[in-house]
Amino acid sequence: MEDSWRLFDFVVSMVGGGDLQQLQHWVANPAFFAGDRRSTAVLFTDQVPVWLKVQAGNLIVSEKKLDNLRDRKRRRTAVVSAAAAADDAALAAAAYDLDETQTFSSLTRGPGSTDAARWRITLICRQAVEDYWQPLLAPRGKILPSILLTYGVYCRLENISGDGKWLSAAAR
Repeated sequence: MEDSWRLFDFVVSMVGGGDLQQLQHWVANPAFFAGDRRSTAVLFTDQVPVWLKVQAGNLIVSEKKLDNLRDRKRRRTAVVSAAAAADDAALAAAAYDLDETQTFSSLTRGPGSTDAARWRITLICRQAVEDYWQPLLAPRGKILPSILLTYGVYCRLENISGDGKWLSAAAR
């Protein structure tokens, strides 16, 4: 970690005070950069992975549906009790097959479901230090707008106009 900061300090000092020959290793156009060096900001980004899990809120169920579920439970309990009294394993197994497809435990998305969908998105937090190479001004920090990366349609930024309209579709 210490070596990373040493390299960062070296590059910042080289970019901030290096001559054109030294700058050629760190910037694409040293002459252009040297002219605008004082107005250049130092940018930092933090990429934060975020997992979203969609869960249902309160589940609203009609009284009739609840009555049907209670009635099924009573029938199942009665069949299991009768099977236990008669020591009939086949009858006990049949009790658990009584219309099991309509119970709340078979929901795929609901409270407590392990199958609820999860989506990964990335939040990119951006910060900048302005006036870093201005000798008469104190550097000032600035929090830039964050970026939210989600899954979606593949595109290239050059295919989107400045006002956010599609210019052309791109094939992968």
